[in-house]
Amino acid sequence: MWSLKNRAELFLAHLTDKEKQHLHNELLAVQQILSINQQTSFYVFSPFKKGARPHYAEEQKRVLQFQNGRNDELIIHQIHRQSLFKHTYSFRIYFNLEEMDFSFLDDLLHLLKEQSQAPTFNLSHATH
Repeated sequence: MWSLKNRAELFLAHLTDKEKQHLHNELLAVQQILSINQQTSFYVFSPFKKGARPHYAEEQKRVLQFQNGRNDELIIHQIHRQSLFKHTYSFRIYFNLEEMDFSFLDDLLHLLKEQSQAPTFNLSHATH
């Protein structure tokens, strides 16, 4: 069985520099949101501005999807649930339809950072 780091290395090996740059930027954003909001709930009173409705509930999803040249696929679901005053965030990470934990994203970010320091690849200067 392949380790998470091996899977991350193989996935990145088949991405273009532009795709790596895009993935790196999105993973940094996910990491920031995760560090602030993962498994936390907080309460706000802004629904009153919208006109409080009984059993007010809303769910927003953001899906990030990346596919490399080998057709390996990384999917990240970010889910924001809001009821009358309560907000909750959660994430689901899938690699080739197998649910992964956050250490897989950590491995990807670590490898992308290592590669960005290599002379042949620079995340900040990849072409658009």
